[in-house]
Amino acid sequence: AIDWPRRYANMRNHSAAHFVLHAVQQTLDKSDDDLPVKGCHIHPAGSRIDFAADLPGASVPAVETAANDLIATGLPIGMEAEPASDEVYYWTYDGDRIVIPCGGTHVRSATELGPLKLRRSKKGANLTRVAAAFAA
Repeated sequence: AIDWPRRYANMRNHSAAHFVLHAVQQTLDKSDDDLPVKGCHIHPAGSRIDFAADLPGASVPAVETAANDLIATGLPIGMEAEPASDEVYYWTYDGDRIVIPCGGTHVRSATELGPLKLRRSKKGANLTRVAAAFAA
């Protein structure tokens, strides 16, 4: 049996992590190659993304605003299969404006989310963690 409350919390936090990833890249004007993701953890209480880069702490308010602005538009969240492969999927938002490789479970719309609060911490040389949780 599926523990639906736990699964739904994970779905919400997984979807939110994509908004954070995009907001970090957009705010810092970096691509996947310039800002590699070292790891990610999704759990019912929030999510975190570890970047193999030194992200400035001063950028966190702008990243948080960018992620929350995207969420506030309340658009549908899509999952699109790669036409050439049955094993590759893409998380999409705003049509095809935001496309991120992913095969996980997500909510159907940003209306199922809410404002995020972000926290940045250094985890070593060139390793920065950005944690996200829904604002109370």
